[in-house]
Amino acid sequence: MSATAILRGFLFAVPMGAGALRFTPQEPQRPQSETHVLFAVQGRDRVQLDPIVMMRGDKLLTPPIGREEAAPSKFRAHYYAPGRRYRLLWANSVVGSVTAAGRGGDMCYGLAGAAALRLRASIPEDWGGLATNHPALGGRVLAWPATADDAKALAAIGQRMLRGRGVESDLIERLQPFGGTAVIALDTSGAEALVGGLLIRVELEHHVAREISLFLVAPRTEWVDAPTLTWFSDARGDRVQARRLVDVVDLDADAVPEIITLSEFYEWWDYTIYRLTESGWVQIYRGGGGGC
Repeated sequence: MSATAILRGFLFAVPMGAGALRFTPQEPQRPQSETHVLFAVQGRDRVQLDPIVMMRGDKLLTPPIGREEAAPSKFRAHYYAPGRRYRLLWANSVVGSVTAAGRGGDMCYGLAGAAALRLRASIPEDWGGLATNHPALGGRVLAWPATADDAKALAAIGQRMLRGRGVESDLIERLQPFGGTAVIALDTSGAEALVGGLLIRVELEHHVAREISLFLVAPRTEWVDAPTLTWFSDARGDRVQARRLVDVVDLDADAVPEIITLSEFYEWWDYTIYRLTESGWVQIYRGGGGGC
């Protein structure tokens, strides 16, 4: 602690009589928690880091998106300083490292940075992983790629939901996975869930598209009446949006992973984090991203 900080911790008072200087100590100030960052990792050869969330203690803070302000410049200079290293996570397990190599390409707004990847284990191409400077994140594997049968089961759940919402039957048959489909561990007893995005894209006239999209979390059992998390969108033109899995990570050390998704909009994107609570899956964060 600096001398200035120590001095600020006291209130000084001149004594009434002729004597030495007396002081009354205040409550000591707690040092501010270090800020850590969780990045989405995109690509293998030309790697890009995109900040999802900043973490200070148990607070989740949105990164300073934009490039007209001082904060984004400070963020890039600090976190993308060439040679700065981060731990690479995949499915909550440490699988390598990422080394920053300066800011990424230009965009209207966003905070992407360039990096180099070093893998200790093979990970799927469509499941980029996460990078972080948080020393407590990362542990046992809490998710793995779904089998073909798992992906079909999740798609079947999605098709039933779309029928219930009145989506045209011929379109429902076009439902496809959007991003990767994963199996996640819900606890140490062996309970599991299927997680993934689903999408129908229809090209309309005048270069306008309609997108019907789902993001689902459903118990991995023989028969599922309803998923435990459902996100749904049916939109056209500049209102389209779709959501896919980025990765999972145990943020609160309860052995149940939080789910991180990426939402793609017409000209921008952002991230959402879900946590499993006693009342089900709840959104605990939305932020980051960029666009034009």
